[in-house]
Amino acid sequence: MELLTTILLCLPIVLLVTLFIGIVKKNKRLWIISLIFFVIITLVDCAYFIPVYKTDSKITHETNSVE
Repeated sequence: MELLTTILLCLPIVLLVTLFIGIVKKNKRLWIISLIFFVIITLVDCAYFIPVYKTDSKITHETNSVE
């Protein structure tokens, strides 16, 4: 679990560095691919680290019967 967390935290940094290297060296393929993967990995990080709150799915109906 710690390895996965480390990889998910370090990978966006590495992709951001390769993005800037691709821009500086004017390598269009490198910066476009690193930008795409940076966005994907960032979305995965958000989905992995943001907690999900469970909702109560039990629906209770109370009826008042009139006799």
